Amino acid sequence: MASEAQSARVMIASTHAMFCETLVTLLREESRHRILEPIDDPGQAHDRLASECPEILLVDLQRPSDTMTTMVRVVRETQPEVRVVLLGVPAIRADVLELAKLGIHGYLSDASSLTELITTVDSVLDGDAACAPRVAFSMYRRLAELSGEQTRRERFDALTLTPRELEVLELIAEGLTNKRIAERLFLSVFTVKNHVHRILDKLDVEHRAEAVEYARRRRWLRFRRH
Repeated sequence: MASEAQSARVMIASTHAMFCETLVTLLREESRHRILEPIDDPGQAHDRLASECPEILLVDLQRPSDTMTTMVRVVRETQPEVRVVLLGVPAIRADVLELAKLGIHGYLSDASSLTELITTVDSVLDGDAACAPRVAFSMYRRLAELSGEQTRRERFDALTLTPRELEVLELIAEGLTNKRIAERLFLSVFTVKNHVHRILDKLDVEHRAEAVEYARRRRWLRFRRH
C-alpha cells in the first residue's frame, strides 16, 4: 500500500458530466490525492495531460465509446509515463482486450466501490497492476474462448490434407525417408512419393522441410486423425 505521505495528481476522463462531477467530489473528500479538473472532451486529453502532468488517469468506460478507447490508445502511445486505470469495465469486450495490450495499469468493474478505487490508485502508484476479480475472470474467460477459436481454425485448416497425408507429413517431420515411411505404413515407395507430391502441391511449397515448417507453425502435427 502506498504510504500516507505519498500523494499523486489524479485526473478523470469521462464524457458523462454527472458521473464525473460526483467522482471528483467524492475523491477530493475521501482520498489524500490531488484531484485535477476532469477531461470531458477526449480531444483535449493530450494537451491537458502534457500541461498538468498527472501520475494517474482514470478513464470512464461504463458506456461504449469509441472516442474514449481511442483516447486511451493515444495516451498510452504518446504519454506512456501516465498510468491509466479503466473504470466501470462492463462484461468484457474485444476493445478492452485490445487496450490491455497497451499496458493498462488497472481495471475496475462497474460494481466496484469508491474504497476499491482508492485502493487501486494506491496499488498502481506502488508499481502494481490492479484488476477487479470480476474483470479478471471475464478477461481470462474471453482469452480462453479466443484460444479455443484459434484451435478450431487450425483444425479446420488442417482439413486441407487427408488423414493419410497428415500421417505421412508427421513421419517426414520425424526425419524418415520415403522408404522408411513406406515400411512404417505398409505402403509402396511409389504411393508414398505420390502422397509427398500432393502434400507439397496442396501447401504450395517446394521442399519437404518447408512443408514441415508450414505444418508446425499451424500446429497441425499435434492433430493426428484416424
